[in-house]
Amino acid sequence: MIHAAILGLGRWGRGLVESVQNISEQIQFTHALVNSHEKHQEFADKNDLFLTSQYADILSNPGIDLVVIATPHTMHVDQIIAAARAGKHV
Repeated sequence: MIHAAILGLGRWGRGLVESVQNISEQIQFTHALVNSHEKHQEFADKNDLFLTSQYADILSNPGIDLVVIATPHTMHVDQIIAAARAGKHV
């Protein structure tokens, strides 16, 4: 099983989580990076996601294999570089 973190829980990020969560035998989202816990807590509870507002929490977690990016495009380069440096698949 691949354990993944989603960066961003807007419409696109939620759709990605819902497309595999508790359906796929190959990938499971375990963490989500968000700016507002309150805004996303209900969705996180429903999908067994741990919320964090610190990308470092995700990058330093040895239980996370993959980072899926669903943030604005302007953030992608820095997020990809950080994930690669941390040894995460993107």
